[in-house]
Amino acid sequence: GRQNLFYQTPASFFKDATNVDPADTSGGVTYVEDKNGKEREVRASGHWILFPEIDGIGEVRQRYPMFPVHEYGSTIWKETKAVHEILVGGKSPALKSILEETRWEAYGADLTLLSGGGHSHEVHISPAQLSRLKDGKITSITAVSTLANGHDHFVKVSYNRTAPPGLEWSLDYCTMSAKKGWCPNMPAGDCSQTSAGV
Repeated sequence: GRQNLFYQTPASFFKDATNVDPADTSGGVTYVEDKNGKEREVRASGHWILFPEIDGIGEVRQRYPMFPVHEYGSTIWKETKAVHEILVGGKSPALKSILEETRWEAYGADLTLLSGGGHSHEVHISPAQLSRLKDGKITSITAVSTLANGHDHFVKVSYNRTAPPGLEWSLDYCTMSAKKGWCPNMPAGDCSQTSAGV
């Protein structure tokens, strides 16, 4: 058949014509008749992974694995996108809740206080504080918000384990600067306390 016609490399091109790689299915050295009718020792002229040793040069690798530069459409890509859809897509409320809890346990929570004055304040609750609140070891924490527009606020974050779902968290904060102290008993002078769900 035609598969036996591509024997054109002179066997003498390689250092040891008799050394055949076990993976070489070409049959090693074979004989062909040249245009003058003389027999010539030749070897297969197709692609090799490694050429047999060439005298004065050594071994030469001819073929390298070529990996695609992208994964789009592969099984790995499809599985990664499926996990991404589950984790980021938020299609499952139960999973979203679990992921939110996991994130809180690892990083804590950042709360943003929005005001009508065109600025906002941030309050960070550490993972340890969140854990103690959820375990019932403490019922609330107090913190001072970030400084914005020349002032900050005292903030109290509470967690009620017996409250209906969605109402467990509450937030109280003084509308005046934290420099004047916490407002424990609602309005007192220019201090007022505001409550909100978290």
